[in-house]
Amino acid sequence: MRIALVVTIALGCALVRPGLSQQPPAPQVGLDARITPTCSVAGAQANTRCAVFYGKLWSLSADSVSIRDYERGTQRLAWSHVQALSVSRRSTGHAGTGVLVGAAVGALVLSGCKDGGDDPGLCRALRVVTISGGALLGALLGALSRTQVWEPAAIPGR
Repeated sequence: MRIALVVTIALGCALVRPGLSQQPPAPQVGLDARITPTCSVAGAQANTRCAVFYGKLWSLSADSVSIRDYERGTQRLAWSHVQALSVSRRSTGHAGTGVLVGAAVGALVLSGCKDGGDDPGLCRALRVVTISGGALLGALLGALSRTQVWEPAAIPGR
C-alpha cells in the first residue's frame, strides 16, 4: 500500500510540468534568437518577407527588436510585426545517439567475419574491439555535436 502511494505521487510529480501557467521569460540582448515575422513586414529591409531570422539579439526597445542575422546582417522589426520569438539559453549534445550509431557501424565493419577458422576466437575479439571502439568514437563525436535548445520568449505587449 505504501509503495503504491509513493509510485502514484512520483508519477504525479513527473507528469506535472512546472511553469505551465507562467509567462515565457523576457528576451535578453546577446542571446541566440529565432524571430518569425508576420508575412507582411513593412519594418524589415527588402527581400526579408516571411523569412525566419536567426542570429544574436542586438537591441530591444519598447517598440522594436533588432537582431544581427547570421546571413542578412542587422535587421530591425517592430514588435507588432513579430509573430514568434524564441531564444537559446543552452545547447545539448548527442552522445547517446553517437554510441548507438558508432556501435552499429562497428558491428557492420566485421559482419562478414566468420568464426571457425584457424583462430576461432579472433572474430569474436575483433567484434568486441570494433563495436566498443565505434561506440566510444560515436559517443565522443556525438558529445561534440551540439544542438541549440529553443524556448519561447515573451513579446512585449502580448
